[in-house]
Amino acid sequence: GGMDRSNPTYHDIPQVEAIKSERGKDFTVLLFPNMNHDLLDVTTGRFDPQLFPRIIDWARTKLRAPGGIGAAGGTVSGAGATLVIPPGALSADTVITLSRRQNAPLDSSLDAGSLVEVSPADLRFDVPATLTLPFDPTRTPAGLPLQKLGVSRLDGEAWEAAAGSVGDAATNTATGKIGRGGTYGVRRNPAAAPCVAPQYRQFDFWLGSWDFTEPSSGPGQNLITRDAAGCVIEENFVSFTYRGHSVSFFEESTGKWYQTYVGNDGVRLVLEGTFVGGRMVLYQNPVSRYYWQTLDANRVRFALEASPNGGVTWQATPFNAIYSRR
Repeated sequence: GGMDRSNPTYHDIPQVEAIKSERGKDFTVLLFPNMNHDLLDVTTGRFDPQLFPRIIDWARTKLRAPGGIGAAGGTVSGAGATLVIPPGALSADTVITLSRRQNAPLDSSLDAGSLVEVSPADLRFDVPATLTLPFDPTRTPAGLPLQKLGVSRLDGEAWEAAAGSVGDAATNTATGKIGRGGTYGVRRNPAAAPCVAPQYRQFDFWLGSWDFTEPSSGPGQNLITRDAAGCVIEENFVSFTYRGHSVSFFEESTGKWYQTYVGNDGVRLVLEGTFVGGRMVLYQNPVSRYYWQTLDANRVRFALEASPNGGVTWQATPFNAIYSRR
C-alpha cells in the first residue's frame, strides 16, 4: 500500500515469501495498474517507477494463461500432477487447471501433501482421463506396499477410488482414471479381495464404540470400525476439540500388524508389531511399545511400556488407559 499505508511494504514481502513457501512453484502474481500503488526495489530500498513495466514484461514472457483443451484431447500439468485427456473426452474447448489444495481432511490413509484440485469443479469427461499424482512415501500408511496406493476423489467426507488406480514405487506416483473435476489425493486403495486369514481377526476385540479414560489425557470417545473386506481397522477418536484417526492392518508379506495414527495437533505416530500372548503389541521404537489387551467383554486396556535395556525387559509407564464399551 503506497498511498494508504494499509499494508506497508515491510509486511508485503514476508507475506509473499510465505505464500511462495506454502505453495511451492504454484503462486499467483497480482498486478494493479493505475491504482496509485508504488513498487519497492528491495535491492536499493527505494521506490522505482520503472519496476512496474519490468514486471509486466516479465509476466508476458514468463507466464501464460492455460490454454483450452478441446475434442482432440491434450495434457495439463500443475502442482506436480499430470492430467492426460484423450480424444473425445471433451466436446468443447475447456480451460482446465491443476492446483495444490491445502487443509486436507484428517485421514491416516492419505498423503495429505498430495491433494490436487482439478478445476473447474463441474468438469465432466465423456471418456475417462488419466490423472497422475506424486506422493511422499514417508506420509503414506506405514507398512503398506506402495503399489497398494492409488488416486481417490474426495466426495463430501468420503473418498472414492479412481478406476484402475495403482501406485508406482519406482516413481513415487499414483495413477488412476477420472471422469470429473474435484479434489484428488493419493490414498490407500480399497482391498481387491476379502481378507479371510485368521490373522486379520486378531484385532477384532477392539471393534466397537468406546469411552476412553486415562488420568493424564482426559476423557474421550473412540469409534473403531472394520472395512467391508475385513482387511483394515479404522479409529476415530474425539476428546473435546481434539480429533485423531488411525488405520491398522495385517500385512501378509511381513507377518506384522501396522498402525498409523494422525491427530489434528500435527502428531503422527507409526507403530508395528504382532499379536502375542493375548495382547496386540505394537512398537514405536526398540524401547517403546503400546499394547491393547482384553480385560473382559466390555473393557480393553491400552497402555504404554518402556524398556531400560534395549528391549530385554519392559516396564509399565504412567500412560494406562481403559476403553469401556458404550
